[in-house]
Amino acid sequence: RILAAKERLGLASDRSVDRARLRRNVGRPEDAERADEIARRAITLVRNASAILPLHPEEPLRLLHLVSSSDWLNLNVGAGGGIVGGDLAARGIAAVTRRIGPDLSPASADEIIEEAASFTHVLVSAFVRVSSSKGDADMDVSHAALLERLAARGGKVIVVSFGSPYLLAQFPGVPAFVAAYSPEETSQRAAVVVGPRSGSAKT
Repeated sequence: RILAAKERLGLASDRSVDRARLRRNVGRPEDAERADEIARRAITLVRNASAILPLHPEEPLRLLHLVSSSDWLNLNVGAGGGIVGGDLAARGIAAVTRRIGPDLSPASADEIIEEAASFTHVLVSAFVRVSSSKGDADMDVSHAALLERLAARGGKVIVVSFGSPYLLAQFPGVPAFVAAYSPEETSQRAAVVVGPRSGSAKT
């Protein structure tokens, strides 16, 4: 389909870029709106045991927001709670963000388990990048083990994967799993939009 689209647009015969038209044709407001729409429509609710989702801001929510990253250099994660943390705050949802990188120690995992008991939900923003040295798109095993422990304690654990939709296989006990497919800002914003629709939902 991609090759057919390129041929339809004449890119096979004319591969040069008209620089004079760049400002008019790239980054237009309508393009940003379309990107947001595509991201919202892509959000897929894979699992929703006990109807944990959607979250309702009018309820007394208190979220422990775990930002799980496969490496510390992942620029899509952002500082603090990132886009997801910022959107939660904008909606008036109380949340405490903890960023966990690839070096999660057993002691740190125990601290998170203990801390989670004082929150209504645990929301996990999972950012996993594929790298040539790693060779797969799996979550760090220490992170997956932590999520299984949180779920085993009966916690309301929600994982949003900003990448591979197959991460759920690593922590099958987690009650809620959302696939956002991409770490881009549009996908992060879309994942926080409240309100289900047919075939998928948004947290």
